Amino acid sequence: MRKDGLILSSLFDSLDEWSEEYLHGEREVIIAVDEDQILRNLRGGKERTESRSLLAYCYGNLEHIRFILIG
Repeated sequence: MRKDGLILSSLFDSLDEWSEEYLHGEREVIIAVDEDQILRNLRGGKERTESRSLLAYCYGNLEHIRFILIG
């Protein structure tokens, strides 16, 4: 966690680890995102969050996180 706020990728890393440890990797964490344009307007410190990069990171690196994009 940075001084000025939470890094979303760190949150997703923690959720992935939690799923592995407490759910024994048998279940996935599902994150439903409605209105993706809202994600594009989130601020991560001084920079805007790039939701496509964040989703690509999660897809490529985290085994137990799944996204549902709505709207």
